[in-house]
Formats: sequence, C-alpha cells, structure tokens
Amino acid sequence: MTLKPFASTSDRAEALVQRINQLARDFAKDGAKEAFALAGAGILAGQLVKALERIERLEGDIQLLTDLLAGLEKTR
Repeated sequence: MTLKPFASTSDRAEALVQRINQLARDFAKDGAKEAFALAGAGILAGQLVKALERIERLEGDIQLLTDLLAGLEKTR
C-alpha cells in the first residue's frame, strides 16, 4: 500500500492511522496479541527510514549548492 500525496498534514496523519489500524486488524486475525503495537512499530519504522533517506538527499543538495556558491564567490 502506498500513500498518495495529500493536501494537508492532517490528511497524511489520518491515512497513516488508518493504515496502522488495518494492519493491526490483519495481525490480530493472525493471532498476534499486541497487534496494534506491531503494526504501529512496523509502519512507523518504515516512515522513519523514508524520512532519513529524504534528509540524506537534502544534505547532498545543500552540499552541492554550497559548493556552487563557493565556486561563484571565487569567480568574483
């Protein structure tokens, strides 16, 4: 299941909660005792990994822009 772009942060949060609830129901059907905790931990861990990847990309972009700016300053 992939999340589509939403208009607001509250829409994304609501979709995330719905996704956790659905996965928790699935885990509970399979006999998990702490289904909500398992679902929440799994999905939130995935979200953390995505966020860390975005941060790394942004750090690379910032470094590139810093290098470009340094190059422009040298030509002045």
